[in-house]
Amino acid sequence: MKRIKKSFTYLLVLGIIFASVLGVSNPKVKASTIYSKVVLDSLKQYKAENHTHTIYMEQYDRKGDYFNFSDRKGFPSPVFKFDNDGVPMTQYRGNYHYNPVSVAQSALKVYGKYLKTQDDDIKRKFYAHADKLLELQSKDGAFRLDFTHTINHIGVVYKPGWVSALAQGQALSVLSRAYELDWNLKYKRAGKNALNFLMTPKQKGGVMTTLADMSKSWKDNIWFEEYVSTPDNYTLNGYMFTLVGLYDWSHVAGARTDHGQITAEKLFKEGIASLKLMLSKYDLGGFTSYDLTHLVNRQQPHINVFYHKVHIYLLHGLYTVTGDTYLKSYRDRWIGYVEKIE
Repeated sequence: MKRIKKSFTYLLVLGIIFASVLGVSNPKVKASTIYSKVVLDSLKQYKAENHTHTIYMEQYDRKGDYFNFSDRKGFPSPVFKFDNDGVPMTQYRGNYHYNPVSVAQSALKVYGKYLKTQDDDIKRKFYAHADKLLELQSKDGAFRLDFTHTINHIGVVYKPGWVSALAQGQALSVLSRAYELDWNLKYKRAGKNALNFLMTPKQKGGVMTTLADMSKSWKDNIWFEEYVSTPDNYTLNGYMFTLVGLYDWSHVAGARTDHGQITAEKLFKEGIASLKLMLSKYDLGGFTSYDLTHLVNRQQPHINVFYHKVHIYLLHGLYTVTGDTYLKSYRDRWIGYVEKIE
């Protein structure tokens, strides 16, 4: 513990220097002191659970192994079980459901394995996942979740039929790969519909919102919510996964005029601009928060230590496709927080 405290003090000094170089305002530096205990506890847990970001770091390739998901750990029982086609079902309150997020993530894992093996059986399994997503898609393009889900720290109980930008974004990553592997137009149509729903404002039952709950001057900056709430909670990992989905769809062959490539490209660029405005808000001066409820709701930071590494590898992937050094600077800073732990 003494070593962690020593490392944290060192990181705090580095953080202040880093903030001054970037021209970040003083409130962020003060937060490093305010949240020092929760940061220390998070660093200790991160180390104890042996988290690492390194296996997911890659030059992102929209046709490649999605963040090296082929090497990701499987879906453990009894939380998950698989149907006859190898598609996962997730247990909620004693019952199993097809969660479009889990289906999409499993699809991307299987796709990566296919790239490595070129095995036709694995390819068929990937398409079983993609076709299950088509079954789960509503007529309006949404991938609805058909179970009740409670998020205690934001005080919301999501009833069956709720929607999530994460589901839309990761489905786009699956559908873009499914289409360009076999050129079946049904995946292209499904992707366009998924994109259309992604643009639906939360006031109309969708997942798109703005940064107005952070600053009225940012009311024209877009955001996609993993968990829709009022006020917005701005969950970081779900947002970045959604940006990756937009990037994937913006490059689908032949989509420019008829299936949303131009729209996806525009949303991706606007989304990166919003991300850059918001990144400093997640930085607690030694660790990252899961969302911004500590700012919008004035409560203790919500931290899930697993997602610190997710924040790192997603920032890395987005940096590799944009070349934006601001994203790189935060990637490096957040890596530094956990690499200094001895």
